[in-house]
This record gives sequence, structure tokens and C-alpha cells, in this order.
Amino acid sequence: MNRAIRCAVLATATMASSLMAQDTPTNPVQDVRELDVAVRRMAAFLKSLPSYHIEVRQQWSVGGEQPSKGANQYQLTVRNPASYRLEVTSPVAAKKNALMCVSDGKATVRMFTFGETSIYSSGQGGLDQMLKDRMTDTTLKDSWLDVVSHPNLHADMMASVANVKYLGENEVAGVKTKVFQLDWQRTPGCTLWFGTGDRPLLVQALGTFPFSPQPDKKQEMTVKTRLVWKTGDTYGEELFRVKIPQDAMKVSDIHASLIEGGTRDLLGQPAPSVQLKQLDGQPWRLRRHQGKDTVVIFFWSTWAVPSTEHMPAVLDFVEKYKQQGVAFYAINVGQAENEVRTHLQNVKHDVIVVLDSKEAAAKAFRVTSLPTTLLVGKDGTLQAVHVGSGAHMLKLIDDDLRQLLSLEKP
Repeated sequence: MNRAIRCAVLATATMASSLMAQDTPTNPVQDVRELDVAVRRMAAFLKSLPSYHIEVRQQWSVGGEQPSKGANQYQLTVRNPASYRLEVTSPVAAKKNALMCVSDGKATVRMFTFGETSIYSSGQGGLDQMLKDRMTDTTLKDSWLDVVSHPNLHADMMASVANVKYLGENEVAGVKTKVFQLDWQRTPGCTLWFGTGDRPLLVQALGTFPFSPQPDKKQEMTVKTRLVWKTGDTYGEELFRVKIPQDAMKVSDIHASLIEGGTRDLLGQPAPSVQLKQLDGQPWRLRRHQGKDTVVIFFWSTWAVPSTEHMPAVLDFVEKYKQQGVAFYAINVGQAENEVRTHLQNVKHDVIVVLDSKEAAAKAFRVTSLPTTLLVGKDGTLQAVHVGSGAHMLKLIDDDLRQLLSLEKP
């Protein structure tokens, strides 16, 4: 965690601790009533508004053996009763993943941008249907936008809390607030700040949540969230429309497409013909292996941490297949040559790295998640796709590669 984020999180945590240390009477029933009133006021206030805008500024940090940190940005504009525009960005190094959901109250378009690649889906409904989409619901989890935008805000929020403690009053960015500590959806130690004036809105939250980047890894993520509200502006029809890029790919479900990868639609077909450059300057074409070698392709990027963590294990496992006519390539997605070289200076590897800075290969193979591992048969057809990392994924890749090599024996 860098110094700025550490100071911000510690300052907020210290504020909550100091409030607890104050001589505030403890009355569990009264504390729940105080929270109930605060949530009711917020729900009623939001329903009374013709429109409103929320900007969420979130900082997070993960401890453990491989600590990491980052920031998420969310913006939600609502025009009651049903129109909305949601924009989410998650900057990672020089890359940005972004989700946009736009509805005129009757129909909704959702679009996810992954570097230079966009996929989108369409559906019916407005604000009351926003969280029924799995991708949107997953993305907004722990952002508090999923809470304050819920159609049954009061009932949903009060059903999610336990062990409520009213800590007293405090100021956040000049706003007078009431502060509560509570268990949120079975996660203890969450602190919430609600405005007390004529804008009774949630303005800040601090919590530590379970975090599992891989099935065999369990960590904790500390998240500090600031909610900045605008309640007096008017928004026209144009805001609730979205322009879809010409090269965007339509899918039925964005979440399923990211998890499973659109590459699966290419199984059994000739692998796309793409010409790229290797890190050593040599030209690279997949077709030169047709009729000669089985090929393993590993799509990765330095900003997609699971892919860099997974690569050494993939390299070790592929090494044993080199004598059986297996060629292995690690295709870097969307990064400049100097970025890749800088990263690999500290990484032991014996693999040909291929540069896909303009994401031509990623688009051709419909790769929408990293890491993605592909198996291409000697006949040049795509035989297997594996999205994700971890020991379980390596076993699946190993099983498929063994089967493919046994079928290809003369």
C-alpha cells in the first residue's frame, strides 16, 4: 500500500476507533433504531428527487505474501423513475477495464471494454433491473452503489446488517454525519457515515472483506469508499444512450463471455491467421507449425496479475512436453515492447515471448480474460481453451494436452 492510501485508510480507521473510545452510551435496540431512521431518510430522499448523480471514489489494499493496492471509480446517474447511466473504471498500470450500463428506462445496453476490445449485450428494463444482471451485480459488489441504488433500499440494507453500534457524530469533508459500526453481510467491523442535514445520504464506508483471487488462496481486502453526491442537476435524453463501437462483439451474457471466453466458439475451426513480432525481433506466424507441431499459446499481461503469477507454473509444465513436439508461446496483450522487457528482466524464463501491442491476436482469438491458454493441434485447428489460473487449471490443461498428443500420434 503506498503512503497516500495507507494514510487515508489509517486516518479513517483511527477516526472510527476514536469515536468508539468516546463515552457513547451503548444501547443495542436504540442503536438499531438510529440506523433504521438514517436508512429510511436516505431511501425517502432519493425517491423524492427527479434525478441524482453519485461518484464513488474507492481505494483498496490487499495484504499477505503478495500485497497489492488499487483504486476503482464508479459513476451512477439516475433520472427517476427508471433511467440510469452507470460507468465503472478500474485502472491497472497503463490499462483500463471499463463497464458501462445505459438505460432509457425501457431497454438496457451493457458494454465492457478490455483494453482496445469491447463486448456488449442488450436487454429489457430500467433501474429496477440493473442488479439482476450478473456482470453488473458482481462489479458493484462492495462499491455501495449496489446498496443505495437497490429498489427496496431500506428493507435490503436493514436485512444485511447485524451487531449495530452507534458511535456518535463526526464530520466527513465538511459534512456532519452519524457514524455506525456494524457487521455487513456477515462481515464484521464495517463502518458507515450518514449525513444528518437536509441531504441524509451515505457519504463514506470503511470495511475489510474476504478476497479470493484464486480458489486456493484466501486473503482480506481493506476498502475505503467515498460517495460524492449531486442532487440538483437535470439530465437530458442523450445521456441515457450509448454509442457502440463498430468492432464491438455482441454477446448474450458479458459475465459468461469473460469467464468462459468467446474463444470457445472457435473450437474445432482453423486457428486465426495473425502475423506478429517476437520480443527478439523475429516475425511470428502460427501457421508455420501446421502439419508439424502441437502449439500451446498463453495470453498474458503484466497488469493482469493472475497471468504473471500463473506463467512460471505453465512454463515448468510445458517444459516436459518439448521433446514431444510441443511449441510454446507467451503472447503479451496490449503492452509496448519496453514494458514487456522491463518486466521480464526480473523473471526467469525460457520461452518465446510474442508482442500483441495492438491486440490483433487477442481480438482474432476472442480473448476477453487473462490468462487464457489455447491448445492448437498439428492440423492447425483450435482444440482446447482454458481461462484462468491455479493448480486446478494446470491439471485441466495437462489432461487436454496429453489427450491431444495421444490422438496425434502417427
